[in-house]
Amino acid sequence: MKKTIDINLAGLRFALDEDAYQRLSTYLRALEAQLSQTPGKEEILADIEGRIAELFTANLNPGKQVINLAEVDAVVATMGAPEDFAGDGAEGGRVAGDWQPLGAEESSKKRLFRDADDRVVGGVASGLAAYFEVDPVVVRLLWAASILLGGLGVWLYLILWVVVPPARTTADRLRMRGEKVNWKNIQKTVEDELNGVADRVDRFARGEKMGKSQVARVAHEIVQTTGQVLVYILKFIAKFIGGLFIGLSIAAGIGLTVVTFGRGITVNDVVVEPEQLDSFLELFAPEGLSSSYIMVLTGMLLLGPLVGLFTLGARILFNIPWRHTGLRAASWIATGISVVAVVVASFWGVRTAHEFEEESVVTTQEVLPSGIILWKVVAHFTPVSEPEARYRFDNEESDGEWVFTKDRLYTNLVDFTVAAEPSERAYVVVERMASGASGRIARERAQRMEYGLDIRPDGTLDLDAMVAIARADKFRGQHVWITLHLPEGHRLFLDPSTMDLLDDVPNLENTYDHDMVGTVWTMTEEGLTQFP
Repeated sequence: MKKTIDINLAGLRFALDEDAYQRLSTYLRALEAQLSQTPGKEEILADIEGRIAELFTANLNPGKQVINLAEVDAVVATMGAPEDFAGDGAEGGRVAGDWQPLGAEESSKKRLFRDADDRVVGGVASGLAAYFEVDPVVVRLLWAASILLGGLGVWLYLILWVVVPPARTTADRLRMRGEKVNWKNIQKTVEDELNGVADRVDRFARGEKMGKSQVARVAHEIVQTTGQVLVYILKFIAKFIGGLFIGLSIAAGIGLTVVTFGRGITVNDVVVEPEQLDSFLELFAPEGLSSSYIMVLTGMLLLGPLVGLFTLGARILFNIPWRHTGLRAASWIATGISVVAVVVASFWGVRTAHEFEEESVVTTQEVLPSGIILWKVVAHFTPVSEPEARYRFDNEESDGEWVFTKDRLYTNLVDFTVAAEPSERAYVVVERMASGASGRIARERAQRMEYGLDIRPDGTLDLDAMVAIARADKFRGQHVWITLHLPEGHRLFLDPSTMDLLDDVPNLENTYDHDMVGTVWTMTEEGLTQFP
């Protein structure tokens, strides 16, 4: 059995077997010797150790916790051995033994980062410029143009600022340029950065900070100050958006909790009292799906978006790293629950939609007594004893309420209109419509609808403003249409009680339905006209 040795690399602890530890130690000593005369040696070695730690971490999993010799050799293959770049300085030989690395070098595929070293605001433009290999000035000009032409660029910039990570390490800067992350490229990058700093310090000492002219220096100061102000503004906007996301997610969560446990809701202008929500939901749900199940399913559906919105806001507001284990785990769990809910809801949604596939209309006709010229149309609401639930609604299509009893639903889905009749007999047609999974089911539902219409000897047509539906039938598009067919010369009086039942009654005066009540109308050959 090989001895295991714990080491600390870039602030992370790793367990290596004895052979792997010896090989890694020899490799790091060789690098240190190679860089002994290099400026910025400590920073270069720190970046190299950080990159080695990344590669080790990528190879670990719950079933494997110890780094072996083959994995160290693979890391050396990726990073490069000192002698591979030594040239004459290494006297043509290997510095640290006979290396036989495994595997191929890391791909040099580019990755998008924000360039914090060449930024005006957040480094988004310079990062895009590095990714697409264009001058950063070109990208910044395009961004300025998009802002001036509509402001879309501001929101796009903020989104990329939040989503795209900054190039914090030397390895990130190499990936940003599409270069291989090996020790030699790390060394070159650090040296170039040190040389750049030294050059800027030298130019500043010679009074050439931004050029020889005073105008250039003033312009630079203006640009720099403007950039800083813009940075603060954008940071404030980003923090505000983060706080807004958190607030919205919490408010939505509280609302969902209140609906779930308090059981109060407003749907399409229908006010549902808390204690009545069960019957309301079960009325529309497919057979076998309870209201409690619906509420739980709704909560599962919304969990993923709410948690995602909260974690996004927290990351923006508190600068939490995007790789934070807890937030990632919460987001994945919530998303998984929502995906399951989507699948289940889709199944029940398809079943519910199937129950509206077919429509059927059951028509009845009653001939009105002869000898009556003036017909008075009135409407009344059937008194409902011991209602279990009552929902009021007020929308563009109708006004009224739904009333539940133990075995029935009463609703005002009743429409009345008038048509010209070429014969000499007046009659009334009642059409009951319902939907179902098949024509037979729809027809049976329509036949079971209960609607009252009373024809009095004095010429009064008494309409029930409510239609009764068997509660077991649920709500499946039930509706009642009443059409009064009047011969020429017959007169009509619409009582104000019929106002909510009128459905686009045709007339020659182009009078709106609500303005037709309380007035006598005469049926002519062309249609209804107001009685003189």
